[in-house]
Amino acid sequence: MVPMELMPIRPLKDYDDVYDFLKPGWVPPPQGLMGKLSRWIGKRT
Repeated sequence: MVPMELMPIRPLKDYDDVYDFLKPGWVPPPQGLMGKLSRWIGKRT
C-alpha cells in the first residue's frame, strides 16, 4: 500500500456538466407508468 502523503488527492472544484444529475439543484424527472410498474414488480420478486 502507498501512504496518502505520496498520493495527494484533492477533490474537484466542479464537475463537468457531462451528466445532468451532477448539476447543482438537479431534480429527477417524474416516473412514468412503466417505471412505476417495473419498480412495483421488482419489489415483489
